[in-house]
Amino acid sequence: MLEYARQIHDRLTQVILQNKGLPQIAVVLAELLAAPVRIMDAHYNLLASARVAETADSLQPENMQAEYLALRKRQLLCPEQKLIAIGSAALPESPDQVLYPLVVGQEVYGYLSVLTSKPTLAEMEKTAIASAATISTLEILKEKAVWETEERVKGDFIDDLLENAIITDTVLRRRANYLGFNLEKKFAILILQFSNLNTSPSISEAHFQETKQRMFALVRFSLHTYQKQALLKYKNNKLTILIQVDRDNAPDGGKEELNQIATALREIIAAETAITTAIGIGRAYKQLADMAKSYREADRVLAIGDRLRNKDFVLFYEELGPYILFAGTANEAELLTFYTNTVSTVLAYENQHNSELIPTLEAFIRCNNGLKETAAELFIHRHTLKYRLSRIREISGLDPENSRDQFQLLLGLIVARLLAKI
Repeated sequence: MLEYARQIHDRLTQVILQNKGLPQIAVVLAELLAAPVRIMDAHYNLLASARVAETADSLQPENMQAEYLALRKRQLLCPEQKLIAIGSAALPESPDQVLYPLVVGQEVYGYLSVLTSKPTLAEMEKTAIASAATISTLEILKEKAVWETEERVKGDFIDDLLENAIITDTVLRRRANYLGFNLEKKFAILILQFSNLNTSPSISEAHFQETKQRMFALVRFSLHTYQKQALLKYKNNKLTILIQVDRDNAPDGGKEELNQIATALREIIAAETAITTAIGIGRAYKQLADMAKSYREADRVLAIGDRLRNKDFVLFYEELGPYILFAGTANEAELLTFYTNTVSTVLAYENQHNSELIPTLEAFIRCNNGLKETAAELFIHRHTLKYRLSRIREISGLDPENSRDQFQLLLGLIVARLLAKI
């Protein structure tokens, strides 16, 4: 028994010394046990596997997340428990397996999973799993240290870009090249705002930070899957992404590419968590030095989009249209005053009498003041249209047929939507 344990230790130690990492640890353990092996991080994302087909259900991200949630719900992921035997009959979301948490102190760094339906394991098998778990934990800690160093370097670069702290173009290009960016491409900023990330006062700070890190890992993994060159950094509990636009020569300047990525991120987050995500996207620029501008644009998009589209959207700065005029207006009292002086009385009258004045005004503006076209769109007689326009003039004191007054009414409608009056 002792000789067998020494042989296992020697084989696994060689893996570490040869810097072959978690994939080879999984291979060695799978050979020793003649069983499939998975190694996951603390959030149950797959890190390595052996003797498992890539198409197997037990390796599909959506199935693994369902398994993880089921295990947590049943409180089967306690750090104190080792060699947790789980049967698919008792827990349908999980395959038959023996699960071994990778723990240092009370902190879980991952899980080692042996897919087997054996009711009991031999002592030698338990020894092999325990040894592989120890070596896997050391490897994850080593990779974590490297990752944290890399993320600090990347995060510092984002901070310096957004604060315009990089003094010369030479320094900027050198740092960007080091991080793998193609400076012939365009770049843009995406900001992800997780609306219900920390809405409950009962959520502990530890749980809040764990959820943030899980979201970070999920987004980073998704971007890696799409083979996107990007840097991530939390700023004010919003996840900022500096992304390289690969299809920047497309007629839309890469807008469709960014929309596909943002939509995919929002859908992945929604599918795997209970968190809704709003994504604001600044304009793409050729110069990295312009990322501070793209960041401000993306942040303004979130401020406006939060008023217009609730908490779950993907919105570009270019799509704000006239709302851009109010993107920097932080004082709601100013907006309320403008609303009061323009369309508030019309809206109040409409709510009381259901008079269709607001739809009429919007259609009139949309039809470029054409009486015939507006009446046709609204399916009303021209006399009815002229009566409604006169009522708008009487109630608001602004003439919708006068270009200057109409402009104020249009801005009033925009502000009304920002204030959720419409």
